[in-house]
Amino acid sequence: MFIYNKFACYLSLYVEDIAIYSADTPHLNTQIKHPKMAFEISDLGEASFLLGLHITYTSDGIALTQERYIGTILSRF
Repeated sequence: MFIYNKFACYLSLYVEDIAIYSADTPHLNTQIKHPKMAFEISDLGEASFLLGLHITYTSDGIALTQERYIGTILSRF
């Protein structure tokens, strides 16, 4: 994970998937433009699932759960 503290922009990379997080939307949009110039990138918008985590957005922030993963594990038994 790369953390750029000046604008609170977080970047995580897993194999060929990149996720960029920031509360500063204008800065986030600028950060997305640069890689798009060099690489073929699809902007999928706000994430709802990422690496097995279900992400729910609320007015208070975000909530992360692993309900789907837990259900998959429990179904094996």
